[in-house]
Amino acid sequence: SMGAGHMDKLVLSLAKKLPERILLIALCGSNRRLAEKLQRHADGKKLLALGFVDRLSDYMEAADIWLTKPGGLSTTEALHKGTPVLLFNAVQGVETRNLEFLTETGCCSSADTIDGIAGCIRETIAACDLCPDGFDGLACDRICKYILKKELPE
Repeated sequence: SMGAGHMDKLVLSLAKKLPERILLIALCGSNRRLAEKLQRHADGKKLLALGFVDRLSDYMEAADIWLTKPGGLSTTEALHKGTPVLLFNAVQGVETRNLEFLTETGCCSSADTIDGIAGCIRETIAACDLCPDGFDGLACDRICKYILKKELPE
C-alpha cells in the first residue's frame, strides 16, 4: 500500500464486481488510513480489510490469487508457493521491468484496469475450480530456464 495508488477505489470496485462467493482480503500493512476506510465497508463475507499482519506468508499460501504490484519480494514468495500472481500498477523503472519479465515468461498475469483485474481474477478462480489440487508452482523453474536460455549458448 506504499505508493500503490488509489487502493481504496480499486478494492471497493473489485468487491462490487466480483461474484458473491469470492472473499476479497485487503492487506493494508502500515497504511492505517486505508485499513480504516476499507473496514467501514467490510462485511467479512465479500470484503475483509486488515492492517499489518504478522503472518503474511499464511495469507499468501491460502490465497487463490495474489494481486500485487510487481515488486520483487512478495511476488517471488507467491510464485515460490505456487500461488497465481496478478500484477498491476507498475511504477516506472524496476517494477516495469519485473512486470515485463514475469509476464513474458508466463509466470504472472497482469491487468491495468479495474475491469481487467476483475476479469483476470474471475478466470483464475475458474481455473482453480478445475484444478482442486492447486497450480503446479513451476514459476521458479520457468524463470530459471528463461535465464539459462539467455545465458548459455544453445
